[in-house]
Amino acid sequence: MNSKEKEKILFDLCRNTPQKNYADDIIFDLGLKNKNDCRNWVRINFYQSKMDDELTRGQKSSLTKKTGWLWNNISGSIYRQEIIGGKGIYKIFSSYVYKVGNSLGHLFAPDRVAALTLARLFFTHIVKDQKEIYIRFIEKRESPMELTRYNQELIKDFETKLDRNFKNQDETAARISELQLRIESIKNLQNNQIKIFKK
Repeated sequence: MNSKEKEKILFDLCRNTPQKNYADDIIFDLGLKNKNDCRNWVRINFYQSKMDDELTRGQKSSLTKKTGWLWNNISGSIYRQEIIGGKGIYKIFSSYVYKVGNSLGHLFAPDRVAALTLARLFFTHIVKDQKEIYIRFIEKRESPMELTRYNQELIKDFETKLDRNFKNQDETAARISELQLRIESIKNLQNNQIKIFKK
């Protein structure tokens, strides 16, 4: 689907009642994954990227209304597709509560079962109970080549925390070790998948 088609669908989905019904995978491919993404898209496409304090009262109300309609029209499809999965990139985390702090990394897999197997294989030394490792499908992809983009920010965050822990001697050695293991696991998984794909 090209950008014009995506834009046409998104404008339709900004209505209280869209003119067409769209399949879950089509909606998932639009790239909006949460209400904040929707609000940003509406702001850019209807209000020239103006911030709230630059909008009139009516514009603010309309921004909120269009955001709500858009999110209500796509959220079910997004959640269903995240659960069903597919071939592409999965986010791995260590708690059912989806928090940034619990993120373990990203991996590429052909389906949900393979993704969960890989996640448990690479991260059981960090999360002792395999049942506490969860995955969420985030993007359709044909290869693991995008893993670096996804993992780069997370690795940088872990390295910053690691530096802070080394500087602050009050932090425990266990936390430092856990962060090192997370970085090593992400890099190993990413490099192995890319290496296998290139063969």
